[in-house]
Amino acid sequence: MSTKNRGWAKPGNTAGRHNGAENTMADETVVTVGLVKKEGSTRGKNPRKIEYMAFDQSVPASLPKSLAEFVSITKADEGQLLEFAIDGFNSAAYSAASDEIGEFIPDEWDKETAAQFRLAVRNTSKLTGLDIEQTVNMLKPAIEKGLAAKAAAALEAKNAAQTQTTA
Repeated sequence: MSTKNRGWAKPGNTAGRHNGAENTMADETVVTVGLVKKEGSTRGKNPRKIEYMAFDQSVPASLPKSLAEFVSITKADEGQLLEFAIDGFNSAAYSAASDEIGEFIPDEWDKETAAQFRLAVRNTSKLTGLDIEQTVNMLKPAIEKGLAAKAAAALEAKNAAQTQTTA
């Protein structure tokens, strides 16, 4: 992301905080939609602590639900929105392209299978202490065998249904 100062990155600055909209979560907790103060460190040789305003992605109810609400909260103009969109797109594209598990996922797998495989590999790797490639080598044969059995059962059911309709 660009290093331009947009006003909401200053310590203690709450400009752009959206105080009007509130969302109620299932447990009746009221969550304000808007920015929250975050803490971090500068990058470089001598890092120092900083505070900045950001969306809390761990609380989905606190996120804006529309572009208009986003603009209302951030006070971003069209040029800044375009920059955010480009930065976000580039970040998402890099994350997808650099996914260390993605190279082990065949193109023919559907999105749900690929997502579950990624999750299983990450969790198993974390649990066992094995690296990603070792975990993939352990899990992928079982996944492929399960997918083959699932496809065979679907084909058998389809053939059985066709046999009943022609009889």
